[in-house]
Amino acid sequence: MGEKKVNVTLDHHIPSESLFTKCEYDKVGKSEEAKLHQKVSLDYRDFLDDNSGLTIWDRLRKPEFQRPTFCWQDEKYINLLKALQNNRVIPGVIFWLNTSTGHIFVLDGAHRLSAIRAWFLDDWGDSQKALAYNYLEEDEKAAANRLRALISNNIGSFNDCVEAGKIYREAVDNRKDPFEVLDEATVLKGRFSYNLSTSLNIPIQWVVGDYKVAEESFLNINTGGTPLESQEVDFLTYRRSPVARAITGIIANGYKDSVWIYNIEECTDISKTLYNVLLNDSDNHINESITYMPFVKLQKKNGFYKHIFLLNLFAISAAKKTGDNILKSTLSTLSNEENEIVVAQKTLDTLKNLENMLYHIRGKLPQSMGLYPPLYFYSSDGKYREQMLLIFLAWFSKGNESDIKKRKRLFSLYREKFEECWLVARDYIFYAMNRKGIGPRRLTEVSIGVLDVLLEFIIKGTTEKQETKDIVQDFLKAYHEPTFSSFMQDTDTLGVKYKPFSSTVKNKIEIRNVIESQLKCEICGGYIDIGTSHQVDHKEERANGGTNDVRNARLTHPYCNKNRKILENSTHIDIKSVKKNNKTKVKENDSGLSSIKKKNEQLSLEL
Repeated sequence: MGEKKVNVTLDHHIPSESLFTKCEYDKVGKSEEAKLHQKVSLDYRDFLDDNSGLTIWDRLRKPEFQRPTFCWQDEKYINLLKALQNNRVIPGVIFWLNTSTGHIFVLDGAHRLSAIRAWFLDDWGDSQKALAYNYLEEDEKAAANRLRALISNNIGSFNDCVEAGKIYREAVDNRKDPFEVLDEATVLKGRFSYNLSTSLNIPIQWVVGDYKVAEESFLNINTGGTPLESQEVDFLTYRRSPVARAITGIIANGYKDSVWIYNIEECTDISKTLYNVLLNDSDNHINESITYMPFVKLQKKNGFYKHIFLLNLFAISAAKKTGDNILKSTLSTLSNEENEIVVAQKTLDTLKNLENMLYHIRGKLPQSMGLYPPLYFYSSDGKYREQMLLIFLAWFSKGNESDIKKRKRLFSLYREKFEECWLVARDYIFYAMNRKGIGPRRLTEVSIGVLDVLLEFIIKGTTEKQETKDIVQDFLKAYHEPTFSSFMQDTDTLGVKYKPFSSTVKNKIEIRNVIESQLKCEICGGYIDIGTSHQVDHKEERANGGTNDVRNARLTHPYCNKNRKILENSTHIDIKSVKKNNKTKVKENDSGLSSIKKKNEQLSLEL
């Protein structure tokens, strides 16, 4: 089977904007003013860019829950432009005017309009404007060039058609038959552009009414015909729940305080903090360097991606797992609650719980393990792995306070060896999970418990003085046989003589060097996330007369600094203690095979 083509992304042509907020519901009046603004159709001038910022195009918005504009395959763009070229009718669009902001929401037809605009501007998702609006992957740039070439061959670019139109007009003005004096391709392009001023006419149907009418219209339009994804419908249905409010507030970076109802100042402050931790890097940094690896790096920074990402986090915060039922339950809780005080308090609690969960692995508070993102949440060639972030968040925050303390202590005692193994095994663990159907929207207690089992193998291997590669090999053999086979094959492969390094290999080398050059905690030996999650500790404590001289300073993880006496006075725990702490049944002589097989059988039943 051939590799699936990536479609072009035209999300930047019509920006997304919030349609559903309490503020708009209160302020947007009835339809009287809207009637004064209604334009009956769109013509070719509405698709041109005059850089004034005053055209109708500058006012167009997509409702924020509308699907991203990337669903069309190449043939659909060609067919639309051929319909234009042959003076066929283009289906109308449906608009609603928000008289409070002046924004015109495209309730139906955003993809058609974006496609026509893209042709006029020769912007198929690879322009500087597109780059500013979203990250651009290499395959998306390739898709833009692929579609551009197809359009050039089948229809012609807008500029080509304009030039042909000048030649066509000259022939007509001189009373010559264009088909006799020009080649067929020039005639088709020329006549197309010559007629655009009258042939391009797209009817507008206006939804006349207040906010509630627009809301109902949008739901009716987008749950029929080509339906939204189930989770998009869920966001629309449960948009007044505490979690939906929290997601909206975080995405807006705290500047949409109308969603909070009460506790406005506190909710706004927390949402800004969460935005800075979770979304700021994806939204505001255009850095294509392979070594740019922040705490979160979403594949896309606009559209519906952020909603799904945050919902996964809130599900982990609430239930320590995801899955369709958990995600829906997390989103829908209190969505129909009429007592606004209850909703407002739950919204605040929801934000606080997520913030506290993040503090387990990031930040400078004493509970922070300070996980180093390039090692834990990225592949060896620099691809961000959201599910790994979710798994470590769930792992370090699951159970009661005593469970969490034991797990953190155990992990810290073996952290240096854990990170050596994770550096080798992370790609294989990720791919094994994918083969088992495990992903950000499908994380169970069993899949999260893989970290418990991996830690058991590391502790046993350390006790028996195994090499890192052998520990990983034993774990993968027990966890997933096909992945173990891949690991062994990769380990035995020495490469091809006289061949240059591939770009993937170069990326892996560069990233590995970045990780291995990172400073380490002088208590546990694990890598430190400098500037974000580290503390400076006194080697000899101040209480014992330690000075503030640089020679008495050391870099540590916040958790290690707080628990230095426990960690420095502990010896490595034997395997029996590990089994008790993790509540697993690992036989000392079988490297945990029975435990992992049991977990795999349970996972198979769940899937």
